Amino acid sequence: MEKNSLVCGFFGARDGYEIPVALQEAGLLSILLTDYYGEVPWLKKLGLVRAERYHPKLDPRKVCGSAWLTFAKKISERLFADPELQNHLPDLWLSAQIGKTAAREKAHIFTYEPYAVPRPEGGFSHCRKQILFHCHPHVECEDRIFTEDQKKYPEFYHGSKVNESPYRRRTADAWRQADLILCASSFTRDSLVAAGMPGGRCRVIPYGTRPRFEDIEVKRDGPLKLLFVGRNPLRKGLHHLLLGWREAKKKTGDRLTVVSLAPERPLQELATEQDDVVWKDSVSGEELGRLYQEADALVVPSLSEGFGHVYLEAMGYGCAVVGTGNSALPDLGGEEEGVFQTVAGESGPLAELISKVSVAPGIFRSRSEAARQRSRKFTWEKFRAGIREAVVSFLEE
Repeated sequence: MEKNSLVCGFFGARDGYEIPVALQEAGLLSILLTDYYGEVPWLKKLGLVRAERYHPKLDPRKVCGSAWLTFAKKISERLFADPELQNHLPDLWLSAQIGKTAAREKAHIFTYEPYAVPRPEGGFSHCRKQILFHCHPHVECEDRIFTEDQKKYPEFYHGSKVNESPYRRRTADAWRQADLILCASSFTRDSLVAAGMPGGRCRVIPYGTRPRFEDIEVKRDGPLKLLFVGRNPLRKGLHHLLLGWREAKKKTGDRLTVVSLAPERPLQELATEQDDVVWKDSVSGEELGRLYQEADALVVPSLSEGFGHVYLEAMGYGCAVVGTGNSALPDLGGEEEGVFQTVAGESGPLAELISKVSVAPGIFRSRSEAARQRSRKFTWEKFRAGIREAVVSFLEE
């Protein structure tokens, strides 16, 4: 085995397999341990997998996948109501397999925080090192944010246990097991530093997106049109947006479109009572593209976000974006590039911004082309290059 080879491991199609592809491109990938991997469309039709479990650039001979683990994860979801517990035991099992394989191969480790291999007393044998990609903000940071928000807006958390799981802290010490930590946003890095991680041990490498190669001529005119897209509405601050929209001084014809399959009844009731809010549980990819093209801005005021791919996706359509610093938004650009920030956890600043752009929607519309061009600077190729450079330079130290 090569001196600097790495055993990589994770469940699902984490980041579209871009990290193992990056390691393979650098000649460092020993093997990827995962659950199901391959091209079997019927698994998606049955709902057993959501995303594509395949990457055209990843050598299948470098993948050790198991369809049985996919079924085991689904069984775990049926057995346990707690989402954290659903993942806890499978994650522990995969962590153990990563450690055993790395020891056998005398290889280093590259994984994500749920699967961090515990560092033995005295360190890993064979001079091995562990590199961790921390995709979520530290649990202590998130718990503080959600606890404060729940105190201020208890009506939206009724029946929702966002941070009450006893297994939620299972990744709290993951960073302590790693020699190098990578993450996709400055917000995630800062949350780890606040938890005690030395800042010099971490590097920020923003995610990428698939660029839109065709330039679509879109004429945004008429009343203000805002858009929200998100699967986890409480985490993404939909309640703050709906309250801000209700408080704002708007012109006739202004519209907010919400695309979210949200089970929280208080959110739906708040939206339903406002005639200028359109709620869609789900849309096709084609319709979502049309909504991005029509919207003056995507507004996702997240409470806590490891990155926020939806921002780059919208910018690719020439859509300005509004979010908070509790995401990758500060890493994506500034107002001249169509990237606007608001205060996390507050509806007042959102109401002020909406009132302002209702009168002057050109504030968003004039940044359309700048947003499109800015999104093209964040590609998966650039992300993989960042991973390769960080890993190679670290292992050569």
